Amino acid sequence: LSSGTSALADKGLLEAPCSQYPRYSSIIDVFSQQVAAQPDRIAIKDSLCQWTYARLDLESDKMARFLRDLDLPKETVITVFAERSCETIAAFLGILKANMAYLPLDIKFPAARIESILSFIEGNRLVLVGSGCQFPIMHMDRVDIVPMVRLSTGVSLNSAYNEGTLPSPNSLA
Repeated sequence: LSSGTSALADKGLLEAPCSQYPRYSSIIDVFSQQVAAQPDRIAIKDSLCQWTYARLDLESDKMARFLRDLDLPKETVITVFAERSCETIAAFLGILKANMAYLPLDIKFPAARIESILSFIEGNRLVLVGSGCQFPIMHMDRVDIVPMVRLSTGVSLNSAYNEGTLPSPNSLA
């Protein structure tokens, strides 16, 4: 173990740089500062793409705008069923920007586990589904499924989504 530790030390991986943030800063505050300071710097990479801070900010703003337009109460739980990707991080940030809470659902969970988790959420449930993910068929009422790719590409949700009912301010209230 000591040889492994010394190898990590040689690479400078044992000492994480300490950054000072204002005590009451949120993740969104710190993210916004980074966007302003370095908009063209790579913020995130996945196996298919990489996004700058400016692009991540733009995509997360689209998500936040969509969620705000639903007129949901603050801190509404929004579930995210997606693989680890740039799109997923944009969803998490957008949910936070909209003053809501995110609940990630592992795509490897069996349908019964997902159904159990969703059953603990009061009221209607909104599930954002990542690109390339197939949300399992559920036998639950009040579950609205929205593919994130529709939000990212700017395709009109009302005309393009035909797999189910889109949430409206009234359906989620």
